[in-house]
Amino acid sequence: MRDGQAEARRARTYSAVYRIMSSFNLLNVFVLNWVRRLQRARPDIAVSLDCGYPDLSARLFSSGLIDLAVTYEPISAPGLASHLLYNESVILVTSCDDVEDWQQHYVYAHWDERFAEEHRELLSEEENNPRMTIYFLDALRAWALTGPASGYMAEMVARPYLADGRLRRVPGMPVFQRPVYASRWLRPADDRAHEAAWESLLAAVEERRSSAGPD
Repeated sequence: MRDGQAEARRARTYSAVYRIMSSFNLLNVFVLNWVRRLQRARPDIAVSLDCGYPDLSARLFSSGLIDLAVTYEPISAPGLASHLLYNESVILVTSCDDVEDWQQHYVYAHWDERFAEEHRELLSEEENNPRMTIYFLDALRAWALTGPASGYMAEMVARPYLADGRLRRVPGMPVFQRPVYASRWLRPADDRAHEAAWESLLAAVEERRSSAGPD
């Protein structure tokens, strides 16, 4: 529930309030960098940042409660445009001491229905009948860092843990691609705030792309 009084105070204090919704998985990939860039470029703009699934973003758009959303699925609604930002590689990682033990601790992370279909086609019957299924993607990261576990994780999320050795990539396994979209109003309420937010977003995404190499 949004605090209407707090929103009203911010509207009186700042030239604009820009409201962002993000998939939780994308926060540390580029969203936090994006918000910091926007705040540096336009200190007169207040930012509201929330996390949720695309269906929640769609409902908030329909109520006029957000200005832009970054998600793994495009959001279709009257007055909105969705833009492909980049494709995210989703790789199989494990925290098992011996990488060959990954199957014994495999956890299915449900990205979306398309991922489920590809998973059924490309992985064995055993991997498609796991003992544990996770629907909140970041829970896989937390689970793998607190005990032996294996699962499909966004490469950019896994990268720091691959670097410090807490996670290891399972070789020879399929790599999935998941597009990342930005959905925004075609006619924003505040053109100048929206332009600043959009430019900061593209700069943050470009920095992410440069650090990751080719998609």
